[in-house]
Amino acid sequence: MYVKKISDYKIPVQNIKRAWRFYHEVFDMPNNKKLHLTVSVNKKDINFYKSTYPTNKKFSIWVRDDKDDVINHFKSYYVNIINTKEKNKVIIKDDEENTIIVFTNQ
Repeated sequence: MYVKKISDYKIPVQNIKRAWRFYHEVFDMPNNKKLHLTVSVNKKDINFYKSTYPTNKKFSIWVRDDKDDVINHFKSYYVNIINTKEKNKVIIKDDEENTIIVFTNQ
């Protein structure tokens, strides 16, 4: 999956390692080799910070992939898909209960 943009670089989590694994594996975000448990979008690091559970933050991620490919990718990682009814949009929950609106190509 190719992430073009993210609306918020500060993401509340209960478990930083679990969040790092989710974003690194599910969204194919690259590691920042200098900072442990950090991923990046457009060379800008995402800051996972400790928060109470569940966090319930809502933010958006834009990807270059087609909607059907994104849905299949999420299913292969057993991601909690909330809604796929709207055009060019897939709504999911991450492992920290944050809501992510994923905008796709088609």
